[in-house]
Amino acid sequence: MTASDGAWYRASVLCFGSSRGAFAPALLATAALLLAACGDDPEVPSDPNPDEALECLPPGMDAGPVPDGGPVLACASGEVCVQGRCYAPCEGEADCGPRETCGDEGVCVRRAGPEPDAGSPPDAGPAMPCDDVTCEAPLVCHPPSGECVECSEETLTVAPGEPGYCSGLRPICDIANGTCVAANPAQCAPCITDDECIAGDESFEGRCVDLTALGDVPERVCAVPCADADPSCPPGLTCDSDREVCLPPAGSSCTTWRAATERRACLRDEQCNPLGASAAFFTGACQGETVPMIPDAGPGEGGVPIDAGPTIEGTCAQPCGVDDDCFDVAGGQMCLGSGAMLFCGLP
Repeated sequence: MTASDGAWYRASVLCFGSSRGAFAPALLATAALLLAACGDDPEVPSDPNPDEALECLPPGMDAGPVPDGGPVLACASGEVCVQGRCYAPCEGEADCGPRETCGDEGVCVRRAGPEPDAGSPPDAGPAMPCDDVTCEAPLVCHPPSGECVECSEETLTVAPGEPGYCSGLRPICDIANGTCVAANPAQCAPCITDDECIAGDESFEGRCVDLTALGDVPERVCAVPCADADPSCPPGLTCDSDREVCLPPAGSSCTTWRAATERRACLRDEQCNPLGASAAFFTGACQGETVPMIPDAGPGEGGVPIDAGPTIEGTCAQPCGVDDDCFDVAGGQMCLGSGAMLFCGLP
């Protein structure tokens, strides 16, 4: 601070008070009177020395001579000087930014090496069933189930001779079960195009539609057309207004409906349902089967295994919600059972 600056500073303190406070708005109106009372207008001070705003003096930085009685440009014990200001020192990586590291002097500095590992990537959800499955050709992996099968939804367009290609007497891929089957124009029969859904004798004329059974199993099947103006469908089917075709009620699987209408023999629920379907939705689809279990009592006399009795096949049944969901109401079928799953059957 120069001598003239100091004189102006002392004069301003006497007239206006402490130089640290801001003027109140009311005082601005009387600024001219106060200046007049203090004598002539003071000289305009020169630009302040930016070094005087420093709180501390970093190593290697010259702030010029310290005025007599001026403050010592240094930090308190335990603090570090960063760009002229005092800060608590860093103690580790957590105190610094993502691209910085804590230096030896307690100051965060730019990281010189590779960026730190950001950890595991976000969870992308469960792995696909076929990710870790290798099938021996000509078999391919069935996406919903992860089992090796004859064909799948992903092999519908492969060239002849490639794994998953269906040909000969079984040219159609039943994508719900991963098997090559013969053409059979009928409700809920597997298909690839509309051509497989039209019988030569015109006994059945349908469309080939893509479905997703119970939200997780793809199906491509034949379905009878319907319309809002004529929503009538064969017994046990309802008109899907979005696709304009007749489908099993309550979003049930076309595969299960067809197995039930054919009264397909079964020993397990899986034989009545799409491959890979959640068993919780189809528990009880195979009804009337008997699969005897050998009693856990060891072999009988002379080491001969105990005869547990014959195995008896059951029949696939159609899930339902009400009696009208059944395909043979005229034959006495009713929606029977208890709990979450009900099936069409005779009382």
